[in-house]
Amino acid sequence: MGDDSPDEQPSWWKQNEQLRAELDLPTYDAPVFTDETYVHEVVSALEEEYRCDIQFADPTPGADNDWEIRVNGRPVRTVRRWRDSEANTVFEMTSQEFRETITEVFDD
Repeated sequence: MGDDSPDEQPSWWKQNEQLRAELDLPTYDAPVFTDETYVHEVVSALEEEYRCDIQFADPTPGADNDWEIRVNGRPVRTVRRWRDSEANTVFEMTSQEFRETITEVFDD
């Protein structure tokens, strides 16, 4: 997700860390799957492989509901999302389950 080197955090991550420090908020960590794999790393690789756009979207903001996984704007699956003790996002599936979901979209 961006053109930062793999050894460096993306610019949006650095901006978030700076804002959290200014507001004395808990340390930021990017969204992860339940296997602790960063979502943005898996999404970037799959977007490049399949030349597509992958998004996680809350279809009803403010409601306690599942989020949609969208490929090129089309919902392909729902996934539960929750916050850990530091208020960081966790998607309730493994990175492998996510990869399989995206692969199935293009294998059909």
